[in-house]
Amino acid sequence: MDINIFSKEIVKVALIPQIFNEEIYSINTEYPKFIGEVRKFTFKARGGIFKIGFAETMSNVSYVLLADSASYNEDNILTKSDFKIFFQSDTVGSILEIITWQ
Repeated sequence: MDINIFSKEIVKVALIPQIFNEEIYSINTEYPKFIGEVRKFTFKARGGIFKIGFAETMSNVSYVLLADSASYNEDNILTKSDFKIFFQSDTVGSILEIITWQ
């Protein structure tokens, strides 16, 4: 009896890593960032605290809070082709590091 319990469809390979460093120029201002279709993402706060929302005007209402040097990631996902995040910080010059894998 030949049983194949593994499938190529179980594990998707993320092929193209992209890195973005989004700097804050104006405090408590919501910035949009187009992410697109990805299989994994990581956000890391550098130099300040960040609020990250997944709907426009929500980064000050319903958000993930990242302390300085903290990170947040999701993998084993597939976002929609129009996926965006919205973020803000109360520190000018702070940077949100964004790494995605398509």
